[in-house]
Amino acid sequence: MRSRLMWRMLAPVLVVSVLLLLVGVTSAWYAHRLNSRVSDELDRNLAGAIAAQNLVLAIRDTRAELDRYLSTGDAAFLVAASAREEQVGRLLENLSQTAPDAEFEAVAQLGRRHERFVGQFTAAERQADAAPSLSALRAALTDQMLTPAQQLLERNRDAAERQSRRNQVMAERIGIGLMVLGLCGATAGLLAGYGIARSVSRSIEQLGGHVQEIAGRLNGHSDPGDITRTDLPELHTAIRDIAAKTTAVVQQLHDSRAQAERSEQLAAVGQLAAGLAHELRNPLTSMKLLVQSAADQEEGLTGRGLEILDEEIARLDGLLQSLLDFARPPGLQKSPTDLRQLISHVVELTAPRAAQKGLQVVPDVSSSATTVHADAQQLRQVLLNLLLNAIDFSPDGGRVTIGLTSVNDQCNEAILTVSDQGPGLPDELDGRIFEPFVSTKETGIGLGLAVCSRIVEQHGGQIGAASGPHGGATFTVQLPVAPSSDVDRLA
Repeated sequence: MRSRLMWRMLAPVLVVSVLLLLVGVTSAWYAHRLNSRVSDELDRNLAGAIAAQNLVLAIRDTRAELDRYLSTGDAAFLVAASAREEQVGRLLENLSQTAPDAEFEAVAQLGRRHERFVGQFTAAERQADAAPSLSALRAALTDQMLTPAQQLLERNRDAAERQSRRNQVMAERIGIGLMVLGLCGATAGLLAGYGIARSVSRSIEQLGGHVQEIAGRLNGHSDPGDITRTDLPELHTAIRDIAAKTTAVVQQLHDSRAQAERSEQLAAVGQLAAGLAHELRNPLTSMKLLVQSAADQEEGLTGRGLEILDEEIARLDGLLQSLLDFARPPGLQKSPTDLRQLISHVVELTAPRAAQKGLQVVPDVSSSATTVHADAQQLRQVLLNLLLNAIDFSPDGGRVTIGLTSVNDQCNEAILTVSDQGPGLPDELDGRIFEPFVSTKETGIGLGLAVCSRIVEQHGGQIGAASGPHGGATFTVQLPVAPSSDVDRLA
C-alpha cells in the first residue's frame, strides 16, 4: 500500500521529467548538429576567403613586379615576377582543394587561365625584346585573373558573413528555445506539484472523514455527524485516540470470547451432567425398587430379580464406559488400513444380529483397493456402530447397504456410506444427531454417534447424516486416502 501511494505521487513527476528530458536531449542534439554544420560551412567559407585574399595579393605582387620590370628593364624584377607566378600556382592548387562546391568551377577556370599565362610568360621571357609581350600579359593578368580572383574573394566574404549571421540567429533561437524549455519545465513542475498536493490533500480529507466516522462509532454514535476538514496534526491525534480505543475494544473482545468459551464449557458440563443424571436414574431406580421390595418382604433377591439387577449393573457399566470413551478417547494408532477388508469384517460381525431380523446386509464396494492411514480398531468401532444402528432401525426383512467409493485424485478421499430402510431421521434432531445424549432409541444413551463423530474428526475426516427422499437414513463418512507409499508398503 505504501509503495503504491508513493508511485501514485511520483508517477506525474516522472512522466513530466522524462518528457522534458526527451525534449531537452532532442533539442540539444538538433542544436549541436545544426551548429556543427553551420560551423563547418563557416570554416570552409573563411578558409576560401583567406585563400582568395592570398591569391589576390599574389596576383597583385606579380603585376607589380612586371610593372617594375617594364619601367626599369631590370631582369631581377622579371625573376621576382616568375617567383610570384609560381606562388599563384600553389595558391590556386590549394584553393581548388578547399573551395566550396559552388566556387569549384570558378577556381578551375582561374587555374586554366593561369596555365595559359604561365605558357605565355615563359615564351615572352625567351624573346630578345620581351617588353611588348609582357605589357600585354600584364593587362591580361589584370583582366583575366585579378578581377575574377577579387570577385571570388568578395563571394567568399559574403558567404562567410551570411554564415556568421546565420550562426548568430541560430544562437539566438537556441537561447530562446532553452528559455522556453526552462519555463515549460518550471511550469510543468509547478503543475505536477499542485496536482500531487491536491491529490494528497484529497486523500487526507477522505482519510480524515473515515477517521471521524470510526471515532464516532467507537464513541457510541450511530450517526457520525457532519464530517469536517481535518488537518494533519488533528488527524494524527484522532488516529492515536482510535488506536487506543481499538486496543481496548480488542481486549474486550478477547475477554468476551474467553468468557463465551467458559460459558460453553460450563454449558457442556451442565448438559453432560443432566444427561448422565437422566441415564443413571433409570437403572438406579430399578435397582432401588428391587432392593426395597426385597427388604419389605424380608427375603433375598432370587431368580428374575437377580437377573434384572445384573442387567442394570451391566447397563451402568456400559454407560460409564461410553462416557469414558467420549470424554477421554484413546490415542490413535494409525497404520495403512484397507477399507474393503474392514467392511467385510464388520459385515461378518453383524451377520448374526441381521439374521435375527431377517435383514440383508449388502456391501457395495468398489473394485479398486482403497487404503486409508487410520486406527483400524477405532474405525471398525465407527462402522460397527453405524451398521448396528441401521440394523436396529430397519424393518424386519429389509435391506441395509454399506458402500465404499473413492473420488478423484485431486480430492484424495474415500467415502463410506451406511443406508437403511427405516423411518429416517426425526426433524427435531436435524443438525443435532451427533451431539452427546441425543438419541432416537428408547434404550439409547446418545453417546455412540458422538463418539463416532470424534473418531472421524481425529482422522481428519467428516461425518454426516441425511434422510432419504423415500424414507430411510444414510450416514456418510469421508476419510483422506493414504499416500501411495503406504499403499505399496501394505501390499
